[in-house]
Amino acid sequence: MKNFISKSLLISTVVACFVSSLASASETRSLSYWNKGYARSSIVSLVSKVTDNKSQFYVDKSKRIAVFDLDGTLIPEQPMYSKLYFALSEVNSSSTLSSKWKKGAVLTTGMSAAAPEKSREYVLKHSKELMFAVHNGLTKEAYEQDVLRWFAKGKNPQSHRLFNASAYEPMKQLIKYLKQNEFKVYIVTGTDTDFVRPIITQLVDLSPTHVIGTQFGKQLTVQDGKLVIAYKNDSMLYNIQDNKVLSIDSVIGIRPIIAFGNSDDDMSMLKWTDQAKGLHLSGLIHHTDAAREWAYDRKGEVGKLDAAIDYGKVHHWTIVDMKKDWKTIY
Repeated sequence: MKNFISKSLLISTVVACFVSSLASASETRSLSYWNKGYARSSIVSLVSKVTDNKSQFYVDKSKRIAVFDLDGTLIPEQPMYSKLYFALSEVNSSSTLSSKWKKGAVLTTGMSAAAPEKSREYVLKHSKELMFAVHNGLTKEAYEQDVLRWFAKGKNPQSHRLFNASAYEPMKQLIKYLKQNEFKVYIVTGTDTDFVRPIITQLVDLSPTHVIGTQFGKQLTVQDGKLVIAYKNDSMLYNIQDNKVLSIDSVIGIRPIIAFGNSDDDMSMLKWTDQAKGLHLSGLIHHTDAAREWAYDRKGEVGKLDAAIDYGKVHHWTIVDMKKDWKTIY
């Protein structure tokens, strides 16, 4: 009898180890673009626990919410945000818009990889006006077509990479992994919602309905006898910092258990996630790879990462070092 029990325990242990080994191998394949280390293991550990219905940390799939910033978290934001390159392209291709800008030459040089620093500073300083300029008076449908036309051919002037092929492969893989584990994944971004929605499926295979971004003023009006939604330059809800939390609560109504960002503008969203009950993960993408992408943090004009990384280290956030943690970027 003792021998039978011993053999049964041995078989059970072997089977358990085999199943565990298979699960580990599966997770490795699922996140194959991630190097072995704390970042990958913390993601896998959380997902395995919240999806195991026998675990004390199990979370019903209706409440498995993950939120991701866009610029700098899923796609490059250097030397400027993609939306600004789109805006510059639209202004420079329109004689009407260009004539309204006294420094059209500065806008043009802002498109160049060798643009003077003052040109970039000018564009960043006037970013909101530029974004308003390319919305004003357009219908939502016309704006979407402009975005798609630009997205098909637009390139980053420094990396020469097409914007439509600029999403980070490890993050695309992470989103796919979360979806496979029945997470609902949302993009929560400072870029306007209507710019991101037409392109998000191609970028990271998410539904346009899962984009929460900046909102420009709109009105319902009549054109050619039909109701259309048109932009008007009288308001803007800028979806950064605390507004990200308020937007998540308004649109989703459930506190995330996973949140990823890359800058101080994402800090409130990550802190809010970190303060949730049960298991949760707040992740920061730290740009440390000047050879394959860019290296910047505390002094960056775009994507400044200062207070958030200090807070994250103290509160044990998952800080992803792009150089160390990612086998590939694109």
